[in-house]
Amino acid sequence: WGVVKRFFDIKGEYERIEEEIMGIYDNTNDKEQPIYKLERMVVRPDMQGQGVGTRALQQALEEADDTALPVMLGTQEERNVRFYKRLGFEVVRKDTIAGHTTWTMIRQSKN
Repeated sequence: WGVVKRFFDIKGEYERIEEEIMGIYDNTNDKEQPIYKLERMVVRPDMQGQGVGTRALQQALEEADDTALPVMLGTQEERNVRFYKRLGFEVVRKDTIAGHTTWTMIRQSKN
């Protein structure tokens, strides 16, 4: 119940934060700039540390690069921040919502 409760505790406020961040990108240079949003990334615990998540996400990021669009995500796990940084994401915002820390990260397109 802990993960589900955390999700419901932060859902509304985090959606507001995401909209604020996406609005910054939409209004860049007075033109609309779409942004990809990574919703969920889960690797079974027994498969973690074997490169499964890295390979899956790299493929998705290459497809995003082909469109020259940035990718945004949010995580509530500090260990995930290091993982996503290795893949080129940067923390653009850190918030505490209902006692839970949330990092919002963006990876700019390589193209």
